[in-house]
Amino acid sequence: RRTPELAGRFADEFNIYSQPAPDLALRIGRAQDASNLAGRDASSILLSSISPPVIGPDPATYRRRLGLLAAARGVDVDRFEEQSRTIAVPMGTHEEARDTFGPLAELGITRYYLQILGGFGLDYATEVLEVLGSA
Repeated sequence: RRTPELAGRFADEFNIYSQPAPDLALRIGRAQDASNLAGRDASSILLSSISPPVIGPDPATYRRRLGLLAAARGVDVDRFEEQSRTIAVPMGTHEEARDTFGPLAELGITRYYLQILGGFGLDYATEVLEVLGSA
């Protein structure tokens, strides 16, 4: 609760880890309210988010990667996918993953940091940056 208020009063950028859109909107609103109360222009704060995307060029590759990440965490693959999608993690085929950013942009998020996890190597990191780096 305190982070959005501090960001609104002092920060140039407010970065929020991926979470459901209503929660993002609430935190952004708190930061903007705090900014206005501090006499700052709320629109001057860059809004950003971050998460580890799980993508693939086709459904089979995506599911294989998703399965590896779920197994590494010791969780059911379908539950892992559902929870990740709920918090707006870019997931799925390349096109599906790009579509994640539209609703975030509507909330005012203009920068997204991509965490490259999973030990898939540099080829995967390159793929993620090529597909999502300018989305």
